[in-house]
Amino acid sequence: MSYIKTDDSPKDSGLLFPVALPNIPVGNQSAYIHLNYYTVNADKMEDQIDVLLVRQDGTLINKSYFTGPKAGAAVNIQIPNTDFTEFSIGKEFKVLVATHGGAGTLNVDTLRVNFSATDDLLPDAINRIYNITNDQLTNDVVEDRNVKDLNTVKINNSLVQLTDFKRWISNDTSDTSDLIIKNDILTYNHKRTGDDGIVANVPYVPGRDLYCAFALSTDSDNVDVHVMDANGNLIPHFSKSTSSNLNFTQQVFKYSASALRHWGITKGLKILFAIHQPNKQFSLKNLNISTTNGEQTMSDTLNHILSDNPLRQVEQVGQIIDDQAIANYTQAPISGLKYVTPNSTSHRDNLLKTVYANVTQAGDYNFAVGMLDQHNLLVNNTTFKLTLVAGYNVVDVEDKQINVPNGSQLFMDLSSIGTVLKPTDINQKVVPVLVQDNSHESTAPGYPGQIFYDAPDYMLPFAYDLIEQGQQQRVANLEKNVSKVTQAVSELASKGNELFLVKPNGAKAVLGVSDTGLFATDVVPTKVTVLGNSLTSATGGIGMAASNQNHDWYHLVSDYILTKNPSAVIKPRFNASAWESATTSAERQAYFDNTLVPLIDADTDLVIIQLVDNVNTDAKLATFGEDAKTLITNIRTKAPHARVLWVAGWFADDNKINLIKTACLDRGALFVDIMAYNHDVQYKGTMGATRTGIDGTTWTVTNPGEALHPGDLGMQKIAEAVEEALNF
Repeated sequence: MSYIKTDDSPKDSGLLFPVALPNIPVGNQSAYIHLNYYTVNADKMEDQIDVLLVRQDGTLINKSYFTGPKAGAAVNIQIPNTDFTEFSIGKEFKVLVATHGGAGTLNVDTLRVNFSATDDLLPDAINRIYNITNDQLTNDVVEDRNVKDLNTVKINNSLVQLTDFKRWISNDTSDTSDLIIKNDILTYNHKRTGDDGIVANVPYVPGRDLYCAFALSTDSDNVDVHVMDANGNLIPHFSKSTSSNLNFTQQVFKYSASALRHWGITKGLKILFAIHQPNKQFSLKNLNISTTNGEQTMSDTLNHILSDNPLRQVEQVGQIIDDQAIANYTQAPISGLKYVTPNSTSHRDNLLKTVYANVTQAGDYNFAVGMLDQHNLLVNNTTFKLTLVAGYNVVDVEDKQINVPNGSQLFMDLSSIGTVLKPTDINQKVVPVLVQDNSHESTAPGYPGQIFYDAPDYMLPFAYDLIEQGQQQRVANLEKNVSKVTQAVSELASKGNELFLVKPNGAKAVLGVSDTGLFATDVVPTKVTVLGNSLTSATGGIGMAASNQNHDWYHLVSDYILTKNPSAVIKPRFNASAWESATTSAERQAYFDNTLVPLIDADTDLVIIQLVDNVNTDAKLATFGEDAKTLITNIRTKAPHARVLWVAGWFADDNKINLIKTACLDRGALFVDIMAYNHDVQYKGTMGATRTGIDGTTWTVTNPGEALHPGDLGMQKIAEAVEEALNF
């Protein structure tokens, strides 16, 4: 939610949020407020944001619960139960997020008030699973309904044996769901309405903490893990939830001895894995319910600890098909086959640990780490080769230090063999796959290339493991970033290749040179042209993936310029991605002459370029460096006194950035670096977010490529970088 203050009056103002608690905290219980905030165009606001409480009758409570900087913060506030008595706070009250001073925009999101200090979501699914009321939680026994025995020979754990592993069905006697136990993996396909799951009876020796460790993969929104006593009574406070993730992700839940004793568990208990959405599934492996924390065996735990401390998280992406499992698949040719990938991305900044590949021919195979954009085109990719033998390969590549950033994935080039795999039983397929070939071309204007498409009938002959970066690698990355910051500070000291002067009236001017000699141009422009790609103008006429036109970088920078010069003429944003997508210098020159020239006038005094992200093939890159120089020259020829800023790059590697830096230094433009924000998930868009175009049309973000673009906070950071470079 946003609050826009348009006047410079010193009065306090802000956003007021109503709250209704189910009860007033008692005993040691407290209420907690969780929220995120930040401000935009808030130069005239005081550097102070306060969070206060207001009674239901509108009277302000004389206590400040939080004071922070206007730049923004993630806030977690405790309201002790004693405050409710001391300040006469009822179950219903209001949360006030207050600003002070002049004009600006306050944004507050993800505000939640609950009784959890860790901001965990409440386990609402419990009542849905059991269809129970509050009075049944302590008195009634949940019956072991429709339980079917399973063969669990392949599923083991240390210390505590799973002697009774069964299927649990909530409210229906029909049995259409599939359960497969194969290669030490249990896969449960939920094909019916209602809530199903797997329940395990676990012997327990009282007085010891209990740990439930497992690796889970699911395409459902969540799989809940619940605890029941030996008779099937639900223990509600022990419920936990795992989120949707197609990668096998190791998780550990701890149940303390004191809590188990409090709930009367002295001999045994049940662990329930429950799924709710129909036509979804989950896969479970490495299940270990034990009185010691760690992995399935002590040696596994020790090796993992010795590898790095603390334990590093490992994700398996895709499905491994070894030399025994390959008999269940046939080779399926695809004409013009190129890259393939499991349709799942890295969930943090990882290293590539292991590649599993089962190929029909020995040889060198190309791999790429990259992202898919909003048009399902491969972008921002780096490539490497692996030598494989015919048959099943397990290749440890961690020592190669191949980075797989958050949101990226690994692609394998199968053009040399031209085949994927077709399973004899489609139920063996768990992870969806994406395929690229010569028959599927992008139809998006300005975005040529072969797209990746879903291949529901096929599986892939490769999978891979990702692992968190080790401490040494993190230190090395930190040193590298420090070096970049040092270099950036040096460049900032001279403001690139610009020299500034101050007029007698105090106004700043930048000194430049044209073909006719020296000139000085006011740093505050009077006529502005902005040329960009989808970050500047895409669906709805706004920057992808801003929530609306008021939150993209073009609008924020325009507002900033107009605060300095209200009469400035800022031309409408223009998507010039066709210039990026051209593959020859002649094509780019023709595009400038025919399309861009009318957008630039002789008296234009500021041109902002935001291009490079779609230079994603060797053909586009071949002449890009020289063409970037030519573009700057062409602009300065048409507008001799214009400052030229080049903003890059959200989807770009160091090589492309260096080409732009060289072009800017060589032709008198100023480079604006935004790469510091392109890998941090907080600056990206969000799946499921609602966006509004200039004409008021709204839509929901359902394309992961769209969500990889900068969200509102990312757009704000881009705008701040441009504003800093303008140096008004």
